[in-house]
Amino acid sequence: MYVQHGWPSHFDGDAFEKARIAWDKEKRARHRTAEPIRQVKSLEWYRDDDKKAIAQWREDPAALDALDPDVKTNLHDPKDKTYRPRTKEQALEAIEYRIEYRGKHLVETEEKLVEKRKKADQVSSEIRKERDEIITKYGSDYDLEFVWEHVEYD
Repeated sequence: MYVQHGWPSHFDGDAFEKARIAWDKEKRARHRTAEPIRQVKSLEWYRDDDKKAIAQWREDPAALDALDPDVKTNLHDPKDKTYRPRTKEQALEAIEYRIEYRGKHLVETEEKLVEKRKKADQVSSEIRKERDEIITKYGSDYDLEFVWEHVEYD
């Protein structure tokens, strides 16, 4: 792009900036086109995490105590204005609540995945190839969106 705009002897900075901004906007648009693929990957991760957590907590409720500080958090007693530790029954109730919550989240995630996969299937092979190249080069394509969202042009 530099050479196209006269680099090094007759550089036209204004034309270069306009071309660079146009190029950047086009790259952003192409990146956003691949968003359904990123959403599917993210939802699959959440789904797998929910399944793993539910299985682990059902198998070993004490594991939740180690993972989730809310289970072992002391409960506030408004009468005494003090905190007292949870009883074993209260901790097991908290575990059951979390299993139920994660189960509902898992169902919602599965429903969203069906819809997002349909959208992801519509992404062109050209965009998929470009995304794969970015991932190969940079390890992820999430960081690019973060950078682009924080760049402003006059």
